[in-house]
Amino acid sequence: MSHTLKRAAPALFSALAMLVTGAVGLGHPALGWDENATHLVGQRSVEDILRQAGAMDGVITPYYLFMHCWTAVFGTSEIALRAPSLIAMAAGVGVAAELGRRLLDPAVGLVAGLILATLPPLSRYAQDARAYGFAFLLATLATLLFYEAVRRPGWWRWIGYAATVLLLGLAHILGLLVLAGHAWALATRWWHDRDRDRRLLRAVPATAVALLLVAPLVVLGLGQRGDQLDWMAPVTLGTVRAAPGSLAGSGTAALLLALAALLAVVRRPERRLVAELLVAVTVPPVLLLGVSFLLDPLWMPRYALFVLAPAALLAAAGLRTVRPPATPYLAGALLAALTLAALPAHRTLRGPAAHHGPDFRAAARVVADHQRAGDGIVYHPAGAGRSAPASTTTCRATPPRPTCY
Repeated sequence: MSHTLKRAAPALFSALAMLVTGAVGLGHPALGWDENATHLVGQRSVEDILRQAGAMDGVITPYYLFMHCWTAVFGTSEIALRAPSLIAMAAGVGVAAELGRRLLDPAVGLVAGLILATLPPLSRYAQDARAYGFAFLLATLATLLFYEAVRRPGWWRWIGYAATVLLLGLAHILGLLVLAGHAWALATRWWHDRDRDRRLLRAVPATAVALLLVAPLVVLGLGQRGDQLDWMAPVTLGTVRAAPGSLAGSGTAALLLALAALLAVVRRPERRLVAELLVAVTVPPVLLLGVSFLLDPLWMPRYALFVLAPAALLAAAGLRTVRPPATPYLAGALLAALTLAALPAHRTLRGPAAHHGPDFRAAARVVADHQRAGDGIVYHPAGAGRSAPASTTTCRATPPRPTCY
Protein backbone atom coordinates (compact mmCIF):
# COMPACT_ATOMS: atom_id res chain seq x y z
CA MET A 1 0.00 0.00 0.00
CA SER A 2 1.45 3.37 -1.02
CA HIS A 3 2.07 6.02 1.61
CA THR A 4 -0.68 8.26 0.20
CA LEU A 5 -3.24 5.45 0.15
CA LYS A 6 -2.27 4.42 3.67
CA ARG A 7 -2.83 7.96 4.91
CA ALA A 8 -6.20 8.10 3.18
CA ALA A 9 -7.32 4.67 4.46
CA PRO A 10 -9.25 5.89 7.56
CA ALA A 11 -11.24 8.38 5.49
CA LEU A 12 -11.87 5.95 2.64
CA PHE A 13 -12.97 3.04 4.84
CA SER A 14 -15.20 5.31 6.93
CA ALA A 15 -16.82 6.90 3.89
CA LEU A 16 -17.39 3.47 2.36
CA ALA A 17 -18.97 2.20 5.59
CA MET A 18 -21.36 5.15 5.64
CA LEU A 19 -22.11 4.78 1.94
CA VAL A 20 -23.04 1.11 2.35
CA THR A 21 -25.05 1.68 5.53
CA GLY A 22 -26.93 4.62 4.03
CA ALA A 23 -27.61 2.81 0.76
CA VAL A 24 -29.46 -0.05 2.47
CA GLY A 25 -33.16 0.58 1.87
CA LEU A 26 -32.50 3.94 0.23
CA GLY A 27 -35.60 3.74 -1.94
CA HIS A 28 -37.85 1.92 0.50
CA PRO A 29 -39.45 4.80 2.48
CA ALA A 30 -42.00 6.85 0.57
CA LEU A 31 -41.17 10.52 0.13
CA GLY A 32 -42.09 12.57 3.19
CA TRP A 33 -43.64 16.05 3.35
CA ASP A 34 -40.36 17.91 2.93
CA GLU A 35 -39.03 15.52 0.32
CA ASN A 36 -42.16 16.04 -1.75
CA ALA A 37 -41.49 19.77 -1.57
CA THR A 38 -37.99 19.08 -2.91
CA HIS A 39 -39.49 16.98 -5.69
CA LEU A 40 -42.05 19.63 -6.61
CA VAL A 41 -39.90 22.76 -6.36
CA GLY A 42 -36.89 21.13 -8.00
CA GLN A 43 -38.91 20.66 -11.19
CA ARG A 44 -39.86 24.31 -11.43
CA SER A 45 -37.95 26.81 -13.52
CA VAL A 46 -35.14 28.80 -11.94
CA GLU A 47 -37.30 31.91 -12.25
CA ASP A 48 -40.17 30.26 -10.37
CA ILE A 49 -37.84 28.96 -7.65
CA LEU A 50 -36.44 32.44 -7.09
CA ARG A 51 -39.92 33.94 -7.10
CA GLN A 52 -41.05 31.47 -4.44
CA ALA A 53 -38.04 32.40 -2.26
CA GLY A 54 -39.59 35.78 -1.56
CA ALA A 55 -42.69 34.19 -0.09
CA MET A 56 -41.56 30.94 1.57
CA ASP A 57 -38.64 28.54 1.97
CA GLY A 58 -36.20 31.34 1.19
CA VAL A 59 -33.36 29.77 3.17
CA ILE A 60 -33.78 26.49 1.27
CA THR A 61 -33.55 28.15 -2.15
CA PRO A 62 -29.86 27.28 -2.77
CA TYR A 63 -30.66 23.61 -2.17
CA TYR A 64 -33.69 23.79 -4.45
CA LEU A 65 -31.56 25.31 -7.20
CA PHE A 66 -29.02 22.52 -6.80
CA MET A 67 -31.76 19.89 -6.96
CA HIS A 68 -33.23 21.60 -10.03
CA CYS A 69 -29.93 20.93 -11.82
CA TRP A 70 -29.52 17.45 -10.32
CA THR A 71 -32.98 16.19 -11.26
CA ALA A 72 -32.61 17.55 -14.78
CA VAL A 73 -29.76 15.05 -15.23
CA PHE A 74 -30.64 12.13 -12.94
CA GLY A 75 -34.43 12.23 -12.78
CA THR A 76 -36.89 12.34 -9.90
CA SER A 77 -37.08 8.80 -8.59
CA GLU A 78 -36.81 8.41 -4.83
CA ILE A 79 -33.26 7.06 -5.15
CA ALA A 80 -32.26 9.88 -7.50
CA LEU A 81 -33.67 12.52 -5.14
CA ARG A 82 -31.89 11.04 -2.12
CA ALA A 83 -28.56 10.18 -3.76
CA PRO A 84 -26.99 13.64 -3.20
CA SER A 85 -27.69 13.39 0.53
CA LEU A 86 -26.19 9.90 0.70
CA ILE A 87 -23.05 10.99 -1.15
CA ALA A 88 -22.69 14.11 1.00
CA MET A 89 -23.14 12.19 4.25
CA ALA A 90 -20.62 9.53 3.26
CA ALA A 91 -18.15 12.24 2.29
CA GLY A 92 -18.79 14.01 5.61
CA VAL A 93 -18.00 10.85 7.57
CA GLY A 94 -14.81 10.46 5.54
CA VAL A 95 -13.86 14.06 6.34
CA ALA A 96 -14.50 13.41 10.04
CA ALA A 97 -12.15 10.41 9.91
CA GLU A 98 -9.51 12.52 8.19
CA LEU A 99 -9.95 15.20 10.85
CA GLY A 100 -9.29 12.59 13.52
CA ARG A 101 -6.21 11.36 11.70
CA ARG A 102 -4.76 14.85 11.44
CA LEU A 103 -5.59 16.01 14.94
CA LEU A 104 -4.70 12.76 16.73
CA ASP A 105 -3.79 9.59 14.83
CA PRO A 106 -5.11 7.25 12.11
CA ALA A 107 -6.70 4.81 14.57
CA VAL A 108 -8.74 7.61 16.15
CA GLY A 109 -9.87 8.75 12.71
CA LEU A 110 -10.92 5.26 11.63
CA VAL A 111 -12.78 4.42 14.83
CA ALA A 112 -14.53 7.81 14.82
CA GLY A 113 -15.65 7.28 11.23
CA LEU A 114 -16.97 3.80 11.97
CA ILE A 115 -18.80 5.11 15.04
CA LEU A 116 -20.53 7.68 12.86
CA ALA A 117 -21.51 5.02 10.33
CA THR A 118 -23.40 3.11 13.04
CA LEU A 119 -25.51 6.05 14.24
CA PRO A 120 -29.13 6.00 12.98
CA PRO A 121 -29.52 9.80 12.59
CA LEU A 122 -26.79 9.89 9.95
CA SER A 123 -28.43 7.07 8.00
CA ARG A 124 -31.81 8.76 8.37
CA TYR A 125 -30.64 12.00 6.81
CA ALA A 126 -28.41 10.27 4.30
CA GLN A 127 -31.74 8.95 2.98
CA ASP A 128 -33.56 12.28 3.04
CA ALA A 129 -33.95 14.54 0.01
CA ARG A 130 -33.10 17.66 2.01
CA ALA A 131 -29.92 19.60 2.79
CA TYR A 132 -28.95 17.98 6.12
CA GLY A 133 -26.33 15.71 4.55
CA PHE A 134 -24.70 18.74 2.93
CA ALA A 135 -24.78 20.63 6.22
CA PHE A 136 -23.00 17.75 7.97
CA LEU A 137 -20.37 17.53 5.22
CA LEU A 138 -19.68 21.27 5.05
CA ALA A 139 -19.64 21.79 8.83
CA THR A 140 -17.14 18.95 9.24
CA LEU A 141 -15.06 20.17 6.29
CA ALA A 142 -15.05 23.69 7.74
CA THR A 143 -13.70 22.27 11.00
CA LEU A 144 -10.96 20.38 9.16
CA LEU A 145 -9.97 23.49 7.20
CA PHE A 146 -10.09 25.58 10.37
CA TYR A 147 -7.54 23.39 12.13
CA GLU A 148 -5.37 23.28 9.02
CA ALA A 149 -5.41 27.08 8.85
CA VAL A 150 -4.60 27.33 12.56
CA ARG A 151 -1.66 24.98 12.06
CA ARG A 152 -0.34 26.95 9.07
CA PRO A 153 -2.24 30.25 9.02
CA GLY A 154 -1.72 31.52 5.48
CA TRP A 155 -4.23 33.71 3.68
CA TRP A 156 -5.20 31.02 1.15
CA ARG A 157 -6.02 28.56 3.91
CA TRP A 158 -8.30 31.08 5.60
CA ILE A 159 -9.92 31.90 2.26
CA GLY A 160 -10.63 28.20 1.69
CA TYR A 161 -12.11 28.00 5.17
CA ALA A 162 -14.27 31.08 4.57
CA ALA A 163 -15.53 29.71 1.26
CA THR A 164 -16.63 26.53 3.03
CA VAL A 165 -18.38 28.58 5.72
CA LEU A 166 -20.24 30.44 2.98
CA LEU A 167 -21.36 27.18 1.36
CA LEU A 168 -22.41 25.89 4.76
CA GLY A 169 -24.60 28.94 5.33
CA LEU A 170 -26.17 28.46 1.91
CA ALA A 171 -26.84 24.78 2.64
CA HIS A 172 -28.34 25.30 6.09
CA ILE A 173 -28.20 28.51 8.10
CA LEU A 174 -28.19 26.78 11.48
CA GLY A 175 -25.12 24.85 10.41
CA LEU A 176 -23.24 28.09 11.06
CA LEU A 177 -23.48 27.25 14.76
CA VAL A 178 -20.35 25.18 14.15
CA LEU A 179 -18.54 28.53 14.22
CA ALA A 180 -19.08 28.69 17.99
CA GLY A 181 -16.53 25.93 18.45
CA HIS A 182 -14.15 27.52 15.97
CA ALA A 183 -14.39 30.90 17.70
CA TRP A 184 -13.63 29.32 21.07
CA ALA A 185 -10.64 27.42 19.69
CA LEU A 186 -9.27 30.51 17.95
CA ALA A 187 -9.70 32.73 21.00
CA THR A 188 -8.10 30.30 23.44
CA ARG A 189 -5.19 29.53 21.14
CA TRP A 190 -4.56 33.22 20.59
CA TRP A 191 -4.79 33.94 24.30
CA HIS A 192 -2.40 31.17 25.34
CA ASP A 193 0.03 31.59 22.45
CA ARG A 194 3.07 33.39 23.81
CA ASP A 195 4.12 34.56 20.36
CA ARG A 196 0.58 35.76 19.52
CA ASP A 197 0.89 34.84 15.85
CA ARG A 198 -0.96 37.64 14.10
CA ARG A 199 -1.70 35.37 11.17
CA LEU A 200 -4.35 33.68 13.30
CA LEU A 201 -6.30 36.93 13.21
CA ARG A 202 -6.74 36.52 9.47
CA ALA A 203 -9.60 34.23 10.40
CA VAL A 204 -11.64 37.23 11.52
CA PRO A 205 -11.91 39.17 8.22
CA ALA A 206 -12.13 35.95 6.19
CA THR A 207 -15.05 34.67 8.25
CA ALA A 208 -16.67 38.11 8.35
CA VAL A 209 -16.74 38.25 4.55
CA ALA A 210 -18.35 34.80 4.38
CA LEU A 211 -21.00 35.79 6.92
CA LEU A 212 -21.63 39.08 5.13
CA LEU A 213 -22.29 37.21 1.88
CA VAL A 214 -24.73 34.83 3.55
CA ALA A 215 -26.42 37.63 5.53
CA PRO A 216 -29.17 38.31 2.92
CA LEU A 217 -30.30 34.70 3.26
CA VAL A 218 -30.33 35.04 7.04
CA VAL A 219 -32.43 38.22 6.82
CA LEU A 220 -34.81 36.49 4.42
CA GLY A 221 -35.13 33.57 6.82
CA LEU A 222 -35.81 35.83 9.79
CA GLY A 223 -38.59 37.52 7.87
CA GLN A 224 -40.23 34.18 7.08
CA ARG A 225 -39.63 32.50 10.44
CA GLY A 226 -43.27 32.81 11.51
CA ASP A 227 -44.52 30.69 8.62
CA GLN A 228 -41.46 28.43 8.61
CA LEU A 229 -41.40 27.60 12.33
CA ASP A 230 -45.05 27.64 13.35
CA TRP A 231 -45.16 23.84 13.32
CA MET A 232 -42.37 23.43 15.89
CA ALA A 233 -43.34 22.42 19.42
CA PRO A 234 -42.14 24.47 22.42
CA VAL A 235 -39.07 23.13 24.19
CA THR A 236 -39.65 21.60 27.62
CA LEU A 237 -37.36 20.17 30.29
CA GLY A 238 -38.22 16.77 28.88
CA THR A 239 -36.90 17.90 25.50
CA VAL A 240 -33.64 18.97 27.11
CA ARG A 241 -33.25 15.68 28.96
CA ALA A 242 -33.91 13.73 25.76
CA ALA A 243 -31.57 15.85 23.62
CA PRO A 244 -28.43 13.66 23.86
CA GLY A 245 -30.38 10.54 22.93
CA SER A 246 -32.21 12.39 20.16
CA LEU A 247 -28.89 13.45 18.66
CA ALA A 248 -27.15 10.08 18.95
CA GLY A 249 -30.17 8.01 17.96
CA SER A 250 -30.85 6.47 21.38
CA GLY A 251 -30.12 7.05 25.03
CA THR A 252 -27.89 3.97 25.01
CA ALA A 253 -25.76 5.32 22.16
CA ALA A 254 -25.46 8.70 23.88
CA LEU A 255 -24.36 7.03 27.13
CA LEU A 256 -21.77 4.84 25.40
CA LEU A 257 -20.30 7.83 23.56
CA ALA A 258 -20.25 9.89 26.75
CA LEU A 259 -18.43 7.17 28.70
CA ALA A 260 -15.81 6.78 25.98
CA ALA A 261 -15.43 10.57 25.72
CA LEU A 262 -14.95 10.75 29.49
CA LEU A 263 -11.78 8.69 29.07
CA ALA A 264 -10.49 11.37 26.70
CA VAL A 265 -11.34 14.14 29.17
CA VAL A 266 -9.57 12.36 32.02
CA ARG A 267 -6.63 10.69 30.29
CA ARG A 268 -5.72 12.41 27.01
CA PRO A 269 -2.65 14.64 27.24
CA GLU A 270 -4.01 17.06 24.58
CA ARG A 271 -6.03 19.07 27.10
CA ARG A 272 -6.64 22.06 24.86
CA LEU A 273 -7.84 19.98 21.92
CA VAL A 274 -10.14 17.90 24.11
CA ALA A 275 -11.64 21.10 25.55
CA GLU A 276 -12.19 22.45 22.03
CA LEU A 277 -13.95 19.27 20.94
CA LEU A 278 -16.14 19.39 24.05
CA VAL A 279 -17.18 22.94 23.18
CA ALA A 280 -17.88 21.87 19.59
CA VAL A 281 -20.16 19.08 20.84
CA THR A 282 -22.07 20.95 23.54
CA VAL A 283 -22.37 24.62 22.62
CA PRO A 284 -24.43 24.40 19.37
CA PRO A 285 -27.22 22.27 20.93
CA VAL A 286 -27.20 24.44 24.06
CA LEU A 287 -27.58 27.56 21.92
CA LEU A 288 -30.46 26.04 19.96
CA LEU A 289 -32.21 24.91 23.13
CA GLY A 290 -31.61 28.27 24.82
CA VAL A 291 -33.05 30.25 21.92
CA SER A 292 -36.00 27.85 21.86
CA PHE A 293 -36.68 28.58 25.52
CA LEU A 294 -36.29 32.34 25.28
CA LEU A 295 -37.54 33.18 21.77
CA ASP A 296 -38.96 31.00 19.01
CA PRO A 297 -38.75 27.19 19.02
CA LEU A 298 -35.73 26.17 16.96
CA TRP A 299 -34.76 22.83 18.42
CA MET A 300 -34.72 19.87 16.09
CA PRO A 301 -31.95 17.29 16.55
CA ARG A 302 -31.26 17.25 12.82
CA TYR A 303 -30.30 20.93 12.94
CA ALA A 304 -27.33 20.03 15.16
CA LEU A 305 -26.38 16.80 13.41
CA PHE A 306 -22.84 18.06 12.79
CA VAL A 307 -21.95 17.83 16.51
CA LEU A 308 -21.84 14.05 16.14
CA ALA A 309 -18.48 14.36 14.34
CA PRO A 310 -16.57 15.87 17.31
CA ALA A 311 -18.53 13.57 19.64
CA ALA A 312 -17.26 10.53 17.74
CA LEU A 313 -13.72 11.95 17.76
CA LEU A 314 -13.84 12.36 21.53
CA ALA A 315 -15.12 8.81 21.98
CA ALA A 316 -12.45 7.36 19.70
CA ALA A 317 -9.75 9.45 21.39
CA GLY A 318 -10.90 8.11 24.75
CA LEU A 319 -10.58 4.51 23.58
CA ARG A 320 -7.00 5.19 22.49
CA THR A 321 -6.03 5.97 26.08
CA VAL A 322 -6.46 2.29 26.97
CA ARG A 323 -3.25 0.26 26.84
CA PRO A 324 -2.51 -0.93 23.27
CA PRO A 325 -3.22 -4.68 23.61
CA ALA A 326 -6.78 -3.92 24.73
CA THR A 327 -7.51 -0.96 22.43
CA PRO A 328 -8.79 -2.82 19.34
CA TYR A 329 -10.93 -5.13 21.47
CA LEU A 330 -12.46 -2.21 23.33
CA ALA A 331 -13.09 -0.36 20.07
CA GLY A 332 -14.71 -3.46 18.60
CA ALA A 333 -16.87 -3.87 21.68
CA LEU A 334 -18.03 -0.25 21.49
CA LEU A 335 -18.86 -0.54 17.79
CA ALA A 336 -20.73 -3.79 18.40
CA ALA A 337 -22.70 -2.25 21.27
CA LEU A 338 -23.56 0.82 19.20
CA THR A 339 -24.65 -1.38 16.30
CA LEU A 340 -26.89 -3.52 18.51
CA ALA A 341 -28.41 -0.43 20.13
CA ALA A 342 -29.04 1.07 16.68
CA LEU A 343 -30.67 -1.95 15.00
CA PRO A 344 -34.28 -1.15 16.02
CA ALA A 345 -33.92 2.44 14.85
CA HIS A 346 -32.30 1.36 11.58
CA ARG A 347 -35.24 -0.95 10.88
CA THR A 348 -37.76 1.75 11.72
CA LEU A 349 -36.19 4.51 9.64
CA ARG A 350 -36.35 2.30 6.56
CA GLY A 351 -40.09 1.68 6.92
CA PRO A 352 -42.43 2.74 4.08
CA ALA A 353 -43.89 5.69 6.03
CA ALA A 354 -40.78 6.64 8.04
CA HIS A 355 -40.24 10.06 6.47
CA HIS A 356 -42.70 12.35 8.26
CA GLY A 357 -45.78 12.06 6.13
CA PRO A 358 -48.47 9.73 4.82
CA ASP A 359 -47.57 6.82 2.59
CA PHE A 360 -48.08 8.64 -0.70
CA ARG A 361 -47.40 5.43 -2.60
CA ALA A 362 -50.51 3.85 -1.09
CA ALA A 363 -52.52 6.95 -2.01
CA ALA A 364 -51.09 6.81 -5.52
CA ARG A 365 -52.18 3.18 -5.87
CA VAL A 366 -55.72 4.07 -4.79
CA VAL A 367 -55.84 6.92 -7.31
CA ALA A 368 -54.40 4.75 -10.08
CA ASP A 369 -56.89 1.94 -9.40
CA HIS A 370 -60.01 4.07 -9.04
CA GLN A 371 -59.60 7.29 -11.02
CA ARG A 372 -62.08 7.96 -13.80
CA ALA A 373 -62.28 10.47 -16.61
CA GLY A 374 -63.36 13.88 -15.30
CA ASP A 375 -62.29 13.26 -11.69
CA GLY A 376 -61.02 16.29 -9.77
CA ILE A 377 -58.69 16.88 -6.84
CA VAL A 378 -60.13 18.55 -3.74
CA TYR A 379 -57.72 20.14 -1.26
CA HIS A 380 -58.87 20.60 2.32
CA PRO A 381 -58.42 24.31 3.19
CA ALA A 382 -56.49 23.53 6.38
CA GLY A 383 -54.08 21.23 4.60
CA ALA A 384 -53.85 22.56 1.07
CA GLY A 385 -50.22 23.56 1.41
CA ARG A 386 -49.31 20.10 2.63
CA SER A 387 -51.38 18.26 0.04
CA ALA A 388 -50.26 20.10 -3.06
CA PRO A 389 -46.80 18.52 -3.44
CA ALA A 390 -48.20 15.02 -2.91
CA SER A 391 -51.02 15.50 -5.39
CA THR A 392 -48.69 16.96 -7.99
CA THR A 393 -46.27 14.09 -7.54
CA THR A 394 -48.99 11.44 -7.67
CA CYS A 395 -50.84 12.64 -10.72
CA ARG A 396 -48.08 14.10 -12.84
CA ALA A 397 -48.20 11.22 -15.32
CA THR A 398 -51.92 11.62 -16.00
CA PRO A 399 -53.68 14.31 -18.04
CA PRO A 400 -54.48 17.53 -16.15
CA ARG A 401 -57.64 17.32 -14.07
CA PRO A 402 -59.92 19.91 -12.49
CA THR A 403 -58.65 21.10 -9.14
CA CYS A 404 -60.87 22.47 -6.35
CA TYR A 405 -59.92 24.40 -3.20
